[in-house]
Amino acid sequence: PHASAQTVDEVLDASQPVKRKLAGGEYHYYRIALVTDQYVRLVIDQRGIDVNVKLLQPDGKIVTQSNRLIGAYGPETISWVAETPGSYKLEVRSARADDPSGYYEVKILEERTATFPERSHIPAQNVFVQAELLREQQTPASLDQAIAKYEEALRIWKENEDQIGRASCR
Repeated sequence: PHASAQTVDEVLDASQPVKRKLAGGEYHYYRIALVTDQYVRLVIDQRGIDVNVKLLQPDGKIVTQSNRLIGAYGPETISWVAETPGSYKLEVRSARADDPSGYYEVKILEERTATFPERSHIPAQNVFVQAELLREQQTPASLDQAIAKYEEALRIWKENEDQIGRASCR
């Protein structure tokens, strides 16, 4: 397999999508400057390689991630509302060390002040990320815990949707 590679200092901005080649075992980092209460939506278009995408806040904590079960073609999306200002890090990593080379394109679709609905979905998204991390462990206990977290995320999402509906009626 390939040696791990990284691009730590590339700044991602809304004006220019970035297309890169990636092989199994490799990963790339991109920095995104965000201010408090800023909403960002990113899409990573997989073109021949399955990628796992994570967004890390300035202290290095994973705030959200995406690795849908769609394989090596199609979009992975990340949405986030920054709770703290600073340089966030987007990690694009091959899903498996033995993957052949492929391409991906990453771009910022939206970057603006968050709205009430976007802010209200963050708690459900946080629980969903916890479920995804448990699912990745692939043990019977972690899969049971993941199911419980997915159900919790859905409950929170529905509750917040009800609040959004009530707020829009005012």
